[in-house]
Amino acid sequence: MAFLRQRSSHGHTFADCYSCLQKSFRRGDENGAVYWAGQLGRGGPMLASAAVSSSSQKLPSNVKGYPNALRKRLVQNALEDAASLSFASALLSRTPAGADKVTFDHLLPWVIVLCRMKKTHCAAWLNRVAVQKLYEGGLDENQRRGLPTVESMDEVTFAARCLLAHRDGKTDVIEKACGAEALKVYRYANDEVLALHCWQMEKRRPELSGRVWSLPTVATGNFQDVLETRREVPDEFKDKHTAEGKRMGRGYAHFFETMVLHPRVYTQTENAQLSATSASLLSGREQGEEGEVVRPSARGGVEPYEREAKALYLDFRLGGKEARVRHVLELTSRGGKKKGELSFDGPEGREGRSEGAGGDLEGGAAAAGVGSDGIGLIGISGGGKRKRGEGEESQVSRESLAEASAVAAPAAAPSQNFASSPEVIDVDKLEDVQEDREDRRNEDDRVLTDEQVFEIPPGCKALGFKNATAVVRLRVDVEGLRKGSRVFVKIGESSEAVEFAVACAELRSKVGLSAPSTTSTWLGVSRDWGAMAGLANEKWSAGVERRLKSAKCRYARPDGTLPVLIVEEFERGLRVSDAREMISGTGGFELLKVLLFRKFVGCADTNSFNLLVREKGQSNCASAEEGGQGVSIEILSVDENPAGDAQLEKGLSKGLQTAQGFAESLRRAGRQAVIAYRQETAAFIRSLKALSLPACVGGGGRLSKVHAKEPFDEESLQTLSGEGGAEGDAKLNSLGARLLPV
Repeated sequence: MAFLRQRSSHGHTFADCYSCLQKSFRRGDENGAVYWAGQLGRGGPMLASAAVSSSSQKLPSNVKGYPNALRKRLVQNALEDAASLSFASALLSRTPAGADKVTFDHLLPWVIVLCRMKKTHCAAWLNRVAVQKLYEGGLDENQRRGLPTVESMDEVTFAARCLLAHRDGKTDVIEKACGAEALKVYRYANDEVLALHCWQMEKRRPELSGRVWSLPTVATGNFQDVLETRREVPDEFKDKHTAEGKRMGRGYAHFFETMVLHPRVYTQTENAQLSATSASLLSGREQGEEGEVVRPSARGGVEPYEREAKALYLDFRLGGKEARVRHVLELTSRGGKKKGELSFDGPEGREGRSEGAGGDLEGGAAAAGVGSDGIGLIGISGGGKRKRGEGEESQVSRESLAEASAVAAPAAAPSQNFASSPEVIDVDKLEDVQEDREDRRNEDDRVLTDEQVFEIPPGCKALGFKNATAVVRLRVDVEGLRKGSRVFVKIGESSEAVEFAVACAELRSKVGLSAPSTTSTWLGVSRDWGAMAGLANEKWSAGVERRLKSAKCRYARPDGTLPVLIVEEFERGLRVSDAREMISGTGGFELLKVLLFRKFVGCADTNSFNLLVREKGQSNCASAEEGGQGVSIEILSVDENPAGDAQLEKGLSKGLQTAQGFAESLRRAGRQAVIAYRQETAAFIRSLKALSLPACVGGGGRLSKVHAKEPFDEESLQTLSGEGGAEGDAKLNSLGARLLPV
């Protein structure tokens, strides 16, 4: 059963609890907020009357509380209805996570504070206005390039650039533009772009940043009667974001009419129905008394962007139905061309229109990362369905989780790709997908740990002195890898580095290089990896312990989990540095291809220690492409981390070596392969250049200089593709000497 359809102790669906909690926050209704928060995060015995009246289904006698789900709702509501990143960030940093589980008692003071805070929906309004700017091609080429900054851009333009970074999965751009704090909240709330809007609005607007609040001293006992006295869902709460409101045909007009903010940051509000024409609102402009262009936010005390956003919600439709921000964003593309069209219905079209045409998602879509009232919220990450290797995290199967007696907090599933034309969008199907996604996120709050996922074989030793690394067995199924499989595990790198490694494995498979099954997940770290490192070398223990301690401070999610790289074991593989005799003849060409690949994708520290080799026929993975060369070995590129800008710049003049030098015999084998397999080398480079690199590998022009230099430039390809002759051979020898000097 989907999480949001489960029943609370008083018989309410969790979807209704989400919606009523948010509306209570908006109204500043402390008793209401405490009640609905308790229904979600506290649990308790099922009321007999609720069990009888709620449904015909069999209900448990005691209902589990979901305090982590409540914590996430507090973050979401603070962003959507208070435009307060500072509140959301403080909540994450000052409440327990991970092993020190958060409880309802921990969260109760934050419920009270959020009720009392001055409210504004301006971040959500801005979100709708900004996505319209993108949809209409409102960013010129200069505004699309470079790092977005609040100093050089107005509020809407900066928000539009944040939406682009969000759509394309460029978390590096998000962190550089908005900072680590905003990125942490963004990631915790399942890539919630409102965190970025709130960051810039608090930075620009003193009326937002100047709000002062403190946690009250309250206890659950102070609200015992409130928590135990059953409430009904008020009629005005049954809007388009609840199942009942959807059945009643309520749309955005009803939602706006019943939206109450108290107390307010901005004391005046505007009714979009009063606008002369929606067309004038699309550009975000109105004429002032002397003809100057004025945004609503410039008028004292008026809720910023409200009038524009309401008109956009009411007057534009997609496939005949009301469109959310995520729908509009899906119509944009990286090339600037629209994948589909919104239809303009205008104020005149509203009259006589049934609100039931809204056809939007019910409360079941009110997932973490998709606000329960989700006006300006985007529940996608990276804009469309991602392939493995493009930032998508592995999900451990539910059956395996049951075996492990725990359920991890799975990564956000790939977003649904709203089709290229509005006529084929299946909103009802999307609703089911969103409910299933929320079910996976909330069905259990427990964090899955490395002990539950990995079995350590007898005598197992660590493989390195920096990260926690070892070859272990899987206790559970992980995407693409079955229970009992031997896998290489690495813990200690950032999520960006892990994402890069998974993407590189996918790219290697596309160009015929060795590519064992590779995936990633997030796990709590409870094993003593330092002690395991000490079994290999007593000097390694302290280094691994320091690395994990640093990683928990820098890379952990609020629940304490760390990113984990999992790779199918490369059986009987040897370091190239320890098996130089195997790299001869056609083996030199295999070495050359791996070195070209690492250079092309910008791997850090390429040397003979992060290349493994084995004879063919020992494979438990897709073997290297022979290409007619009769290759008897295969080489695996390992320890693939993204090189920083400084190392990429320095590596431009270092050939195919970017770190410690290779043994002369290895360099000679690779150099001879350049000459002996010139045509094949040219073909391989062309296959590299034909790859579509995901954002985590080539985003932001990271590799533009690398790809403009030899051996990837046209001059190098012409040299390799030449027919020979004295001059051609001389150029080829010179190129080989520069790539792998002997």
